[in-house]
Amino acid sequence: MADAVIFDDGGSTRIKQLLQKLDDLLDNAKDFAKGPFSKLRISCIDKDGAAKPPTGGGTFPITLVKNDTFKIFSGNHRLEGRIVDRSSGTGTATDCQITVSGINGIDPIIEARHNNGQRRYIVSNAPTIDKIEVNAAGPAQTFGIPPGTIYTVVILND
Repeated sequence: MADAVIFDDGGSTRIKQLLQKLDDLLDNAKDFAKGPFSKLRISCIDKDGAAKPPTGGGTFPITLVKNDTFKIFSGNHRLEGRIVDRSSGTGTATDCQITVSGINGIDPIIEARHNNGQRRYIVSNAPTIDKIEVNAAGPAQTFGIPPGTIYTVVILND
């Protein structure tokens, strides 16, 4: 079982896989989180600590398979995840290719912070998460962030 990949906003958009270091994000704004991954969850927390689903309906977790994608929007920045097979064609490993990009001429500034063997990547010039698009089985889904949300988390796991 793979470590979950957590995308969240704590003032800026952040990426973390508990035991893996995704250092290629620092130089190339692209890396692979080792899976297998097959499920995506989204939760929004309000000022009272109550968890709410994002707007747009849908049932969680969302099942993901090879070539399914999700995109996290944070102002002029995008974090895209694509489920890929990096197992030499055996179809047994489903990793996630993570790509961070900017729009409107704004490049992402990616920093890393390290503590107790764990590393978190911060897109320091990205604001909080605005919306999430998921392109999995069936029609693409768009999820918004409910009013009053102070923290949004997207979790990719198996």
